Amino acid sequence: MHRKTEVSLASRLLRVAVVGLLAAGLMGATMRSVGVAELAQRSEFIFEGRVSSRSAERDSSSGLIFTRVRFDIIDTIKGRVASRSLELRFLGGSLGTETLSIPGMVLPGVGEHGVYFVESLWQQQIHPLFGW
Repeated sequence: MHRKTEVSLASRLLRVAVVGLLAAGLMGATMRSVGVAELAQRSEFIFEGRVSSRSAERDSSSGLIFTRVRFDIIDTIKGRVASRSLELRFLGGSLGTETLSIPGMVLPGVGEHGVYFVESLWQQQIHPLFGW
């Protein structure tokens, strides 16, 4: 039983270290304004849509909290997806009393309507939107 506690504590410390490194990387990143042409060029998928739901979950391999955001696609501007909805996964969120937040990161809210620039549909990223 003592061994299980050590593993659990080590696992939690590792998760905290990973989140700290991710947050430090984000805080050290430079924010810059980009034009629509660059947004369009660097995005794999661009669509007009509305956020229909958000839900948090714990990743089974890392133990980190992610938020799944589901969009109803109104119009496709660039790229293709197989359905009229799209779900993107963002690092962070709240599960019960536990919250993982990334400084300065904003997620689209339920009911929000806009044009969304998805950097990649296939690579797992901290924040999959290049802009919106």
